[in-house]
Amino acid sequence: MRFSLIVSAYNQQDYLRECAESLLSQPVELEMVLVDDGSTDSTPAMCEEYAAKDPRVKVLHTKNGGTSAARNAGAAVAEGDYMIFIDGDDMLVEGCLERVDSVLKAHSDPDIVLCKIDRYIHETKEIKPYDGVEGLEDCTDIDDFAERLAVKRNRFSVSTCRYAINREFYFRKGLAFDNDVWHEDEHFTPLMINAADSVAVCDGGFYLYRRHEGSKVFTADIKNLLEFITVSKTLIKERNKGCSSKQKTDFLTVRANFLFSRGILEGITAKGNNVRAIKKAAVSAIDIDPAVMDDL
Repeated sequence: MRFSLIVSAYNQQDYLRECAESLLSQPVELEMVLVDDGSTDSTPAMCEEYAAKDPRVKVLHTKNGGTSAARNAGAAVAEGDYMIFIDGDDMLVEGCLERVDSVLKAHSDPDIVLCKIDRYIHETKEIKPYDGVEGLEDCTDIDDFAERLAVKRNRFSVSTCRYAINREFYFRKGLAFDNDVWHEDEHFTPLMINAADSVAVCDGGFYLYRRHEGSKVFTADIKNLLEFITVSKTLIKERNKGCSSKQKTDFLTVRANFLFSRGILEGITAKGNNVRAIKKAAVSAIDIDPAVMDDL
């Protein structure tokens, strides 16, 4: 099995069919793992419908635990050489996995492959650029990759969905999504890059991130700000264990710095309101290690 497409779906009855069809129409060897994350709409029935008519489809029904828990459950039953994590309201571009497979073969099956991510505007069905691979197209060395990402700083989407991840590498390195983190990609992707020994880049359309009224968005509340601080500290802790290269050390430092700044230091606004009071409360609510403050 070449690809395991792991779809986390919570109450996605309005979008799941379009997502699933974009995956199953890919002309490559694949399986689709649908993880119904405790949905209360018709999502569970839709998942079973696909499993009944296509042997490439696996279905898991789990208690609602969030995207991280759903992804972990899907990864546990995946059998493909490469895993791609997909949200149930998003899609893959037609024929994109053929290009990804060509890149994999050309680079002797690297640990990770970075791909392009674009926005899909639900109301107008427009595709708008979000984050491409400009400046990274020729990356074949993981340290070079980390160095270039560090230079990009926060001008780079850390969405895990834009990666094809070698399954053997994923489990050998003990990677997993943190069930307690809502912004799971901010936590997982930097740690995955730090763990990787090899990388390749695939240009061209790949992942379509659907924007609609129900999309997860950042809001400046205490929970979000605390989480950015916590993830920042996690990345610093991982860095302090000792990275395999200076480039990876710099990359983790940059990501941690960005998250800490976004959580506390910058003047984030929410619906036009300054959140200074929220930031002050967030600082008071968590024990900030002075050493971490010095590092950042």
